[in-house]
Amino acid sequence: MKRYLLVIVLCCALLCGGCMKAVDPIGGTGVTPEPTPGITETPAPPELEVRVYGAEDAQGESCIKCEFSGEGRFVYRFYQQKPVYAEGDPAEGFETMPQDGIIPSRERRRLVIAQLDGEDRIIKYTCFDYIPGISYYLNEGAEYTALLNTVTNTSKEDYSFGYGEPSLGYMEPAAGGVNAGINYYCHADEPFYSPAGGQIIAVESDRVNIYIPEMNYTVSILHFSDVAAAQSLLQEGGTVSAGELLGYTGGNGVSGFPEMHIELLSGKRADYAGYANSLETVRVHTLDPRILFDGAEAVLDPDKPAYVPYSVNAGGNAGYGLAARENGYIYYLNPKDGNRVYRMKNDGTEQEKVTADRAKFLTVCEGWLYYSSPGAGLYFYRCRIDGTDRTLIYKTSMSNFTIVGDTIYLETVTSSQRLHAIKTDGTGYVRISDQKVMSPFYYKGLLYTCAVRKDMQVYTTAPDAEAEGGYSYNALSDMRAANLIVADGYIYFANYRDSNKLYRANLDGSDPVMLADITVSNINYYNGYLYFANVQEYSKIYSCRVDGSDMAQMLDRSYCNDLCIAGDWMFYTANTSSSVTYRYNLITGQEEKVK
Repeated sequence: MKRYLLVIVLCCALLCGGCMKAVDPIGGTGVTPEPTPGITETPAPPELEVRVYGAEDAQGESCIKCEFSGEGRFVYRFYQQKPVYAEGDPAEGFETMPQDGIIPSRERRRLVIAQLDGEDRIIKYTCFDYIPGISYYLNEGAEYTALLNTVTNTSKEDYSFGYGEPSLGYMEPAAGGVNAGINYYCHADEPFYSPAGGQIIAVESDRVNIYIPEMNYTVSILHFSDVAAAQSLLQEGGTVSAGELLGYTGGNGVSGFPEMHIELLSGKRADYAGYANSLETVRVHTLDPRILFDGAEAVLDPDKPAYVPYSVNAGGNAGYGLAARENGYIYYLNPKDGNRVYRMKNDGTEQEKVTADRAKFLTVCEGWLYYSSPGAGLYFYRCRIDGTDRTLIYKTSMSNFTIVGDTIYLETVTSSQRLHAIKTDGTGYVRISDQKVMSPFYYKGLLYTCAVRKDMQVYTTAPDAEAEGGYSYNALSDMRAANLIVADGYIYFANYRDSNKLYRANLDGSDPVMLADITVSNINYYNGYLYFANVQEYSKIYSCRVDGSDMAQMLDRSYCNDLCIAGDWMFYTANTSSSVTYRYNLITGQEEKVK
């Protein structure tokens, strides 16, 4: 993969005689900076110590700011091909550096700065292929796609809208200040691969830093849920290749919307910038992470596990589908408009209609909405998340479904809730089991279901080329569950053998433990808490931590059903004299009817 050489030498001390003050570091690095690599194998003059970064002049126009570590006579020019000078060469084609060090230019890269002697000959010089503090690309550009594909090993071609969208771009305003890198939406617990080759110099609980010596950059990546792979590489010497596994994505970015954060720092650093408190800090210390892939293809390795997209359904009753989220939007059924699909931002703004169809059992996966249409025999449809490309998937009606990659697992109404599978393009329809099932929930390669006519025995399903129909279907231990979800490495379930009390068990069904001595239904998970209907209290909504502590009643409304968490919102129905759909913001406590 082609890399561009960039030499950056940061100013380290206060400057003398009218020179500018050096910017304090972001934090203690714990790392001694590497000497800046030479730019050519031929003899060259000493490198000029100068810090260069994007800025704004007094009129608010974009410019390039230069700070020198000493006094002298300085000149600059932009180039197409990187020049090589020897000490004493004449300075041809250069312009005099302004006294304030501000270059009023729209040029974005390929800058050379030189110091001259009294005879206009070069004493020292430095080339900058890329300049810190400048956003070089649009978020939807090929460079961003290459970065995304490399870190997730995405191989599916039709990612028209899905997880190719960043949630926050380089130098965009953020709640904590200015974003120093790129944030992108992701699923939790997916493999994450190194965006560049280099040396791992720091591994924290949710962060990995990789130094690239030939470029004198550090890639800092935050929001891992598991960094064991990076820790092992560090213990083995720290060398990592582009596309090599670093760990697994986390859910601790923006609440309700798992994210990963990638930034590129100048020099060798073991810290990070994150959401810096000033734009100047970001401009001085960071670069646009996408420059790692300028003109380069994604790093994809067929021998490593691929990123498998699955529908980001909230809670265990995903297919009941009152709402689902995709990137920064919540998609939901609007009962005031015949249950047509609407969408809104996670903060509740920008509400708009998406489909003309009435819908049931909504979900969303990688830029497509999936739903059954009551106006067409509950047949199964899909359309883009903007409502276009409406397509009939299959003439069957279903009561519950979930999507994994290009496969849809569904309970069919027409076949008495038997578990079937079908491809997202409508091909490959196959029955997996003759069992009547409920509560399908996907987690790390397995689909969990409850067999109604087997005393709610829990089964697991996965693709299996050697099995009849191409899918396995196996009983999981002796667990019986009326409702289940899987999160944080545990199964949380309503124990059918104990009056549907709230329990937790290992992924293999072993070591079941009661979390609450109450009968529950509609179990959901969000940010370390379980949300459910307390059947013993007229199905009012309760919550507790995943260990059963901090049990609390959330709402006083009775007969709640169809709980579904999407983003920061919990959607549910309340059934008294009639059914009403509500949404409740889990951050602000705001509650309102869906309309």
